[in-house]
Amino acid sequence: MSFAKLYENDGDQILVMLDSDEGKPELKFYFESGEEGFGIVCLISNFKDSDEGWEKAANAFTNMNEEVAKKIVGKAKADIQEVFV
Repeated sequence: MSFAKLYENDGDQILVMLDSDEGKPELKFYFESGEEGFGIVCLISNFKDSDEGWEKAANAFTNMNEEVAKKIVGKAKADIQEVFV
C-alpha cells in the first residue's frame, strides 16, 4: 500500500500522506501557502487510535484524488489569506 500521493496545483505541489503520530492515524496535506513570508503548510486530519480510526484514515487516503486535494488546499489557502494577510 502506498503512503503518499503527489498532485500538481497551478504550478505548486500538494503532498498527501497517510501517517501517524503517537500511534494515532493522520492524513497530512503539505503545500505552499502562496503568501509572502510563509513556507510550507501542513494541514493534519487526525483519526482515533483504534481499528476503526485506522480504517477510516486508510479509506480517506485511498479515496483521495486530485480534485478533493485541490479543494481542501484551496479552502486552507483562502483561510490563510483571510486571517494572516
